[in-house]
Amino acid sequence: MLASDNAGASPAAGDPAGGNQALPQLVESPPGDDVRGPGRVVDFYPKVEEDAMCRWLAYSGSPVKLDDLLYKPVHSLVMQSKHARMGVETTNGDGFGVGWYGSGPTPGVFRSTEPAWHDRNLRELCAQASAGRVFAHIRATTGSAIQQTNCHPFRHGRWLWMHNGLITDFATVKRDLAFAVEPSLYPLIEGATDSEMFFYVALTLGLEQDPRAAVASAVDLLRM
Repeated sequence: MLASDNAGASPAAGDPAGGNQALPQLVESPPGDDVRGPGRVVDFYPKVEEDAMCRWLAYSGSPVKLDDLLYKPVHSLVMQSKHARMGVETTNGDGFGVGWYGSGPTPGVFRSTEPAWHDRNLRELCAQASAGRVFAHIRATTGSAIQQTNCHPFRHGRWLWMHNGLITDFATVKRDLAFAVEPSLYPLIEGATDSEMFFYVALTLGLEQDPRAAVASAVDLLRM
């Protein structure tokens, strides 16, 4: 999932406004989950059976309090982090992150290795902060370390990125992918996840100019 505050760009790769058909596992929140404002909430939960995967939420609409998105719905993302009823994992406790577009030139990001249901700072933040575009992600690691720099969403300038799933045989292809990243961008990679590497490959391929084409090119590169 990809977002920018640039009104001239698509808010997300696979965003509800653009309707990317390559992401069939985008589902809206259950009907009872009122977020108290016009807008669109998209939840993602895994539908595979073998590997641990993450969960995420994206919102774009009128500004709302973050706790209206992350805590108050019956099937909120924070609730799913501990008591999920669908998907591979019943818990996603390997860290979390939330990104939002406020009044600053770049989006805010708060990430922690605490389980989302256990972090008091997250609850305090969500009770105060409001935004009209929000990313949130709860993590179930597929092998990389539990550390803040591996928590989503990732940020570069005005762009936020989060990803669910894994790159097959990432340990084997990691070196080749690293060499595919623009040398000026490579030092900005902070963590060790396949998701962040995927982001920087897409940035190298022109994500800031044409996000959909860049992500498609990055996917093609991963398939080689």
